[in-house]
Amino acid sequence: MVRIVLCALAMLLSFHVTAAELKKPKLEWCLDELPPRHFFVDGVPKGPMVAMMKKLAERAGFELTFSQPTPASRCLHKMKNGQTDLMTGLLYSKERSNFIKLWPFDEARPAAAFIRKDTTAKDPVNFLYGQTLVLVKNRTYPDALITQLTSQARVVYADDLNAALAMLLYGDADILFGPQHITEFAISKNKRFKGLLVLSPDQLTTSANIVNHMGISRQSKHIDLAPKIEQALQSLIAEHKTHFYQGASINVAESNDVQ
Repeated sequence: MVRIVLCALAMLLSFHVTAAELKKPKLEWCLDELPPRHFFVDGVPKGPMVAMMKKLAERAGFELTFSQPTPASRCLHKMKNGQTDLMTGLLYSKERSNFIKLWPFDEARPAAAFIRKDTTAKDPVNFLYGQTLVLVKNRTYPDALITQLTSQARVVYADDLNAALAMLLYGDADILFGPQHITEFAISKNKRFKGLLVLSPDQLTTSANIVNHMGISRQSKHIDLAPKIEQALQSLIAEHKTHFYQGASINVAESNDVQ
């Protein structure tokens, strides 16, 4: 009799655990290829940021799902319309904060300069003067950087990163400024650019911390989970599990009045 009761209790407990698991809300993370942080192997996302996001989901009590590799511009569009839930690797802007609840969590590399490999060497102090610089419309650049660039050179915009790289390749621009890892990855994937476009030896110097954010769409049907996600994220930050650049540190309190 005791054995029967224990078996019944075990089955009941198992049922409750299973039911709890089934009730977990599912939140989609919209992401693209960005090795080494996150990348896809046979359609499955891998990398240290994937591990971090899985731990975040576990602590915040939701099931994490993944988009197919999706360009950041498309992810932002989906976030704006509540068609996906989460994004990472976002620089802060007031416009973005209107439709994404943002939290600082990781350091970001400043926008880097890229040139054609056959570009003639210039004075490293004044390498921008007299040059045509191309920026990407769907990327967010710090206001201070835009001010610096426009005061020293002619600035033009391309619709997307591949268009900007093509302008650089064909001489319609002298220098491209873009996110270093994303731009290097885009060059490596395209045989037109690989070996011909390179990171410039001359780069702007900055002492300012640039902070990456993650966020949840304000139109997400799971926006009520935001406090739990924030709490889980803060615990990961405290455990130093959110910084993916060696030797770098950020002060997450300096978060540009993130809401």
